[in-house]
Amino acid sequence: MSSQKVSTTISIHAVGEEGAFGTTSVEWDGTAPDGDALTMQEATAGTQNRVFAGKITFSMDAKDFTAATAADDYSADITLTATTIE
Repeated sequence: MSSQKVSTTISIHAVGEEGAFGTTSVEWDGTAPDGDALTMQEATAGTQNRVFAGKITFSMDAKDFTAATAADDYSADITLTATTIE
């Protein structure tokens, strides 16, 4: 997470629900991730509508959060990318 008011960056830790994601956890510690991502892939490529379900828990270290409370505008973008498989 980053702020426009202060230069301190807060690391974000993400844990995917066991069994739903190929990678169980990742941590982003900067404003430009190095390609680390949680991924989920459907077993077969069908033609019907379907729903993908998998819980992701985001957290941050309490010490990082406390140190960065000098600003009230911290934010982070979360991107969901869906692609077809063949």
